Amino acid sequence: MRRYAYPAVVVVVAAGVGLYAASVGGRSSTPFLVAATLALGWICWLLFRAAAALVREPDAGDNVVATGRRRKELEREKQALLKALKELDFDHEMGKVSQKDFEDIGAIYRARAIGVLRRLDDAGGDYQKMIAADVAKRLKKAPTAIAATTTAPATVAEAIAGDDGCPKCKTRNDADAEFCKKCGSKLHNSEAAS
Repeated sequence: MRRYAYPAVVVVVAAGVGLYAASVGGRSSTPFLVAATLALGWICWLLFRAAAALVREPDAGDNVVATGRRRKELEREKQALLKALKELDFDHEMGKVSQKDFEDIGAIYRARAIGVLRRLDDAGGDYQKMIAADVAKRLKKAPTAIAATTTAPATVAEAIAGDDGCPKCKTRNDADAEFCKKCGSKLHNSEAAS
């Protein structure tokens, strides 16, 4: 009911303006005055809602863990935000984005990403229990099984580069990168992905 209070007031004011204009004798300008009053009221309502959205505290529902379809939407948004941050960082390193713009735009992306990650968080903030359970599970494995599953890299460069390392310059690249960010050569993992 409260949602329709402001539009109702605007309509009543517009009708009052129309009746006053008609009683004064400006019959040709009456429709224009009514339309102008409605438009002005609508613009003021939009400006008020925009200002209120900037200063309001997040609803309790904004911090609730998401499930189902909403969770999938948040996952897609998280991936898009991470990709946007990566591209912004790359553009900044290439000199296409100034330091001030990098900081301003990055702050907006990071704030939104933090909000999305909080809603995706299933643990409820109880990370110590998760870590303790993971350590206990890993300690239960036999030491020989752990040694058999891990192999030492042949060189230090392979240890640093891992699976995402460039075959030419050994620079570590992102998992979804097709070309090396340092030398520009094509990566092997992009062939396997396609």
